[in-house]
Amino acid sequence: MSFVGYATVPGGWNRLNYSRMMREYTDELPLVELLVRNSCELCEQVTVKLRVTQDQGQLYRLVVTNVDTTRNALPPNRRHLTPGIWVNGELWYTGDFDPQKFTDKLKKRYRVINHQ
Repeated sequence: MSFVGYATVPGGWNRLNYSRMMREYTDELPLVELLVRNSCELCEQVTVKLRVTQDQGQLYRLVVTNVDTTRNALPPNRRHLTPGIWVNGELWYTGDFDPQKFTDKLKKRYRVINHQ
């Protein structure tokens, strides 16, 4: 399974570095961060759903973070929630999700339009 990107913080995690890293992704579109683990079938399914949803509307930037390989780059409260969908630093879903409800909520909350 290949990932869109990895969220890492050089030198390990700390709140200041992590918040700076998150801000650099959120200038235009909301940042959707998906936390996954190795050998997690549900994580793979959620990754596919998010990629398809992203390709259909370009409503957000997607970063997929594997908590098994980037453990020190994540705040401690995020390491155990997989699959976990975070939008601009706020936990929206754990486990599976409904792509249509996710898209509707994203459009309403962030007033985003399709960027195709």
